[in-house]
Amino acid sequence: MHRIADGAFSMSSSPDLTRLYAYRGLNYVFSARLMESCAQVASKLSPEDKEKMEKAIEDTIQWLDSNQLAEKEEFEDKRKELESIANPILSKMYQGE
Repeated sequence: MHRIADGAFSMSSSPDLTRLYAYRGLNYVFSARLMESCAQVASKLSPEDKEKMEKAIEDTIQWLDSNQLAEKEEFEDKRKELESIANPILSKMYQGE
């Protein structure tokens, strides 16, 4: 995944820069993983929700590793897909506090 930051994008090219910003938008996956793995957060998740989050995060990371040259829209779609799974789980957890 670090290969993108190490030169897969030519910063002089606008489409490449746009893809880079879209790729960086997927930092959400790392935030979600950090939250999900935090003991305080994990203790508030049901086993089903924890499993669902773990699977969505792992699937997204695998997709990123396999699709580093995806188009901007593909990165955005993948981020939205992860958010559609993680956000309801996290919202439910915060409402239960």
